[in-house]
Amino acid sequence: MASIFRYRNGWRAQVCRADGKKDTRDFRTQALAKQWGAGREGAQQADKEPRLGGPTQVTLAQMLDAYGRTYSIAKGGRQSEFNRINHYLRGAGLPLLHECKLADGKWEVADTTAAAVDAAVAAGWQQHLAQRRAQRERTYAHIGRLAQRRVSTLLPVDIKELMSTMTQDGLSDSTIQKEIALLRAMFNSAISDWHWLGFVNPCAGIKLGKSTPRFVNVSREELERVYRACAECDNPYVLPLVDCAIFLTARQGSLLTLRWEEIGFDERHIWLRKTKSGPALIPLPLRCKLVLEQLPRHPSGFVFPMTDNAVTMAWRGVREKAGLPKLQFRDLRHLGGTHYAKLAPNAHVLREILGHKTLYMAQTYVNLTNKDAVDFLDATPVEPPEMPPMPGASNDDQSQRKAKRLNAARVPEQAEGEREAVAPDITSANVFPFKRRVAPAVPVAPPDGDARSTVR
Repeated sequence: MASIFRYRNGWRAQVCRADGKKDTRDFRTQALAKQWGAGREGAQQADKEPRLGGPTQVTLAQMLDAYGRTYSIAKGGRQSEFNRINHYLRGAGLPLLHECKLADGKWEVADTTAAAVDAAVAAGWQQHLAQRRAQRERTYAHIGRLAQRRVSTLLPVDIKELMSTMTQDGLSDSTIQKEIALLRAMFNSAISDWHWLGFVNPCAGIKLGKSTPRFVNVSREELERVYRACAECDNPYVLPLVDCAIFLTARQGSLLTLRWEEIGFDERHIWLRKTKSGPALIPLPLRCKLVLEQLPRHPSGFVFPMTDNAVTMAWRGVREKAGLPKLQFRDLRHLGGTHYAKLAPNAHVLREILGHKTLYMAQTYVNLTNKDAVDFLDATPVEPPEMPPMPGASNDDQSQRKAKRLNAARVPEQAEGEREAVAPDITSANVFPFKRRVAPAVPVAPPDGDARSTVR
């Protein structure tokens, strides 16, 4: 971008070239400096080719494929974003994206097929997957049509129609918001990084609603059933993982990347390297300290040597045995937040326990039920003051006369046998003639000195 600034008695324009040097020229006016800078920038931009040939040469599915290989692979939630992108790739008949971890711990994109993805689903979940696709049949069909269109032909109304279809299929507001957020971020990246000059983001101006906070309320008896189901798992790490998820209020990804050297048993703190808001140092509760000290040390160095898929499959079995099929693993963090909210002396301590940077984020995980609020109100040791007599409540004659007088001043009493109001006749007898007031004459000396001249 051209830099325009004051220089001596005029204006100076500077434009950076591709070789790192600057073209500089001085002008008498700011308008001339801006005109020259815009011309130099246009000449440089003309030498660059837009990536993928620009919006007129690429389909939406091809654009998402390039975005996933360049941007999504570098994100922590790469596989979740790949799943959304794969809906478009599947509709266009292109290879699907899958994350693959290398020996050095880095991630790369691996191509797979729709058949391979479907075959990898466990046998017990094939029917569930088929039912889910049947419920969202219209959404997937709509996505398939959009995936094959040129990006330059997409309009804001196409995005709004997709949102409407997703709503009709029963998808939540949060799911719709994440779908549009992905498309919006991709289009913005093309405008800023891919040299798509003149391209307008089809998602610009579309307002997204806020996600509804998830309310989780589990009774003590239900939580005991969850613990018994965890104890029956073949994997011995499931029970301590669930317990730490509740009382550390930590997410699944944070616990699975936790290493033994990141736990300070003497200092009573844990260093979580992977959180949504970056690394965080949180206090170590005594209960979690006792649980972690009993765990065997795995050669890998991880406290919980489990994969994401292993946790997912184990948790599905736990919630089925506990009779809570809708309870998600991430809900355990909500339970811990609610538990500490009842005991924490103030909101600042709660924020420190949950590892949040702001009090607003800490409040998201506080789910107090109506019974908790009622119990608090009943236990409040505040006695209300004695209620004085209400004004005008006395039946004595003086109070009644006073109330009647005050009310009569606001609402006039109507005479007995209400009569319809009739407009009076306008005659010479009841109308006074209007006389125009005339200002008195003020003598003004005329130019010729005649003192008899007046001005009204």
